[in-house]
Amino acid sequence: MAPKKAAPAPVEPVKSTGKFYYPGGGTYEGDWILQPPLPPVPGAPPPADPAAADKPKRLRDGKGHYIDGNYSYEGEWKNDLMHGPGSFKYASGASYEGTWENGKYHGNGTFKWPDGRSYAGEWRENRMHGIGSYVDNEGHTWTGQFFNGAGPGLNCELT
Repeated sequence: MAPKKAAPAPVEPVKSTGKFYYPGGGTYEGDWILQPPLPPVPGAPPPADPAAADKPKRLRDGKGHYIDGNYSYEGEWKNDLMHGPGSFKYASGASYEGTWENGKYHGNGTFKWPDGRSYAGEWRENRMHGIGSYVDNEGHTWTGQFFNGAGPGLNCELT
């Protein structure tokens, strides 16, 4: 019986800093990695586009600033997703400043709507979840435990 071939050693990504441009007009300036293509899996069917499978991918990774039209993100990235502390400004005028996990609001953060409403507190998977305070557009503050984007049993603090 022929000896089995050893799997090729994984190639470490190249890390760098710079600016690059997206075809749609967006720009990114900051840290990135050049992820080498993954080795083929033994016994797996060949990729549909072998030329694309052999190309390395440039991924935002580390601290950087992304701008596309009227919205922008400045903060930490991991494997091309917003991850860690960062600030996102939407074209509508809304904004989120806080912690991200795999491209979603997660942890502590503050979301502000253009009409004056805001929420500051805990987030899970893009939803208000945990202890927080919501201020409505009339200035009333609602505090308490939020669950899956809603706040049953909140207390209103009228001032």
